[in-house]
Amino acid sequence: EKEWPVLCLDDVSSEIDDGHQRRLLDMVDASGAQILATATHVSRTFEGMDECAVTRFHVEQGDVTRLL
Repeated sequence: EKEWPVLCLDDVSSEIDDGHQRRLLDMVDASGAQILATATHVSRTFEGMDECAVTRFHVEQGDVTRLL
């Protein structure tokens, strides 16, 4: 049986610029992998993604809240 990876991206917006973030996310999206991305703020790159494909959470002092 074929298994798909989970790719963890930690604070991508602080490491690479918007153009390279977009290229990275486009490549990962095309791969079919599930992505777990962390960030201290939502970059413009993530704001443009299909809302059906993205679930956002806010984590503060151990409390996790799903964002709509």
